[in-house]
Amino acid sequence: CFSHLWSVVANRYQNLDPDRVSFELLNEPTLGFDLDSLLIMYNDAIDSIRQHTVNHSIIVSPHWGSSMMFFPEFEPMADTNLIYTFHCYDPLDFTHQGFTWHSPFFPSGTTYPAGVDTSFFEGWLYTGWDRLLAWRQTYQAPIFLGEFGIGNYCDSLSTCRWLEYNATKLVQNNIPWFY
Repeated sequence: CFSHLWSVVANRYQNLDPDRVSFELLNEPTLGFDLDSLLIMYNDAIDSIRQHTVNHSIIVSPHWGSSMMFFPEFEPMADTNLIYTFHCYDPLDFTHQGFTWHSPFFPSGTTYPAGVDTSFFEGWLYTGWDRLLAWRQTYQAPIFLGEFGIGNYCDSLSTCRWLEYNATKLVQNNIPWFY
């Protein structure tokens, strides 16, 4: 079903400019989605797309919500026209504070950086960047930050600090991004 969907989409849009249009197979594969199963789905969908176009880039990401933390176990795939994306919402206790829909609920008032007592979640941000950059260095594969952001319950100074940290990483490492 998934690969058939992509066959229909690729057939429909194969004549669009490949410099302006690409296909993202799955946005934020769900938490806990088995990587082996995801790769089977990806490979089937890529094969379906390639029956209609070889010129359009295909965007893929690791499991666990496209988190950069999980790039080390996500080896590049065989297709050579892939772009690897990641999302950055770490530390969650900061970026998702005040969101009543998020479980667990993170109350407002968390600042960034956390200070001397760096939170577990904040460690994910720094470790995630280290893992992602090591992965790119190892495989020399194209990456881009497909999503990042902060909720509106964060204080302005912390928001600016968080954006500055991530923007600096993006600029220093020549990584394209969407915000």
